[in-house]
Amino acid sequence: MPSKHSLVVLFDVLVLVGTVLSLCTFLPAILSKNIYRSIGWYSLMTAWLVYSLSYALLIGKQEGPDPPFGLCVFQSLLVYAAPPL
Repeated sequence: MPSKHSLVVLFDVLVLVGTVLSLCTFLPAILSKNIYRSIGWYSLMTAWLVYSLSYALLIGKQEGPDPPFGLCVFQSLLVYAAPPL
């Protein structure tokens, strides 16, 4: 069984990889004048970016003392705001 620390590190790496891959998918469509996507596609990609970035806020603060309360509230606001996007 892997240790708790290694699972936290794995989660952090997966969050960062997901964020980078989402950006690599999203940015060419925004910056290119030859790529056309529907409004729904842009909305879905925005929701995925907000969702993945919300989990990236707590990287490095999952173990040890509790993270700041305001950071936790902001993260929860982003997590619950992502589905309606």
